[in-house]
Amino acid sequence: MDLIPSDDQQQIIDLAADFILNELPLTRLFDAHYDADRARAQRKAVAELGWFGIGLPEESGGVGMTVVEEAFILRELGRVIGPTAIIPAILAAKLAARLDLTELRDRLLLGEAAAALAIGEEPLTASADQVIGTARVYDIQDAACIIATVGNEALLLGVSPSDLQPTPWLDSFTPVARRNLFGLPILGRAPLQETSQNGMLLTAAMLTGLAEGALGMIQEYAGIRETFGRKIGAYQAVRIRSPKVRRAAIMRSRCSTSPRSPCAMAAMMRRYSSRRPRSSPTAPPPATPTSTSSCTVASASRQICPRIIS
Repeated sequence: MDLIPSDDQQQIIDLAADFILNELPLTRLFDAHYDADRARAQRKAVAELGWFGIGLPEESGGVGMTVVEEAFILRELGRVIGPTAIIPAILAAKLAARLDLTELRDRLLLGEAAAALAIGEEPLTASADQVIGTARVYDIQDAACIIATVGNEALLLGVSPSDLQPTPWLDSFTPVARRNLFGLPILGRAPLQETSQNGMLLTAAMLTGLAEGALGMIQEYAGIRETFGRKIGAYQAVRIRSPKVRRAAIMRSRCSTSPRSPCAMAAMMRRYSSRRPRSSPTAPPPATPTSTSSCTVASASRQICPRIIS
């Protein structure tokens, strides 16, 4: 399989990067304040670009491309710690299309509604028309449906904003609720495998972007920070080990066979990025990045990130 972007794919990447740079700069995280109206406007702007349906066939209202283009876009979003809500929205739009839920599909594609993701505190069970179990529900703002997994099935549950009350947690940019899913109608169900694999790919792409974005900040800082009259990037310990961090990040994304949500990882990144960088030239240099520390962080993230698909 050729993983080198074609000219058309590179154009998609460049357009996505330009949009993200203008609409989702890292500076938006400095105040660490979630603005629901701004998030809603950003979702509609993303919908106008067709990102929620880029992997859907044209006859289903999508752009007619593939999961490869989806992954390229999610990778660019990861570089700026972008909103994780795009992942359940993409998956829910595809599920709605497969289940012939045309109205829901169109609302998701147009950005008029969002989709949330349910992670059961215990394995969820289901009857013919009800899901049984308590779950944490992620990205609940304007959610018209919830993706839940029961056994080998992916279920779409109907929901209204009044059904989901946000609860405080680490990341203010990802509204989360905790509730018993009993009573929410099952809109449809489909075999899990396709949704699971799609979710794993998009999650790996976004986490790869997160790692590459962090590495880019490290390398930029190494080019301006000086100690003893030299840029710290000139020291062998930094110059040699920075590429190792990149290789470790790539290998982690390739070896990530467990479908995890980037929510917790993004929360930690937002928390630290919200601290304004020091402007004093005498600030102590950061710890030298190593491949070991990168592996440790990646390993820890896999343990604490909630499962996107069980």
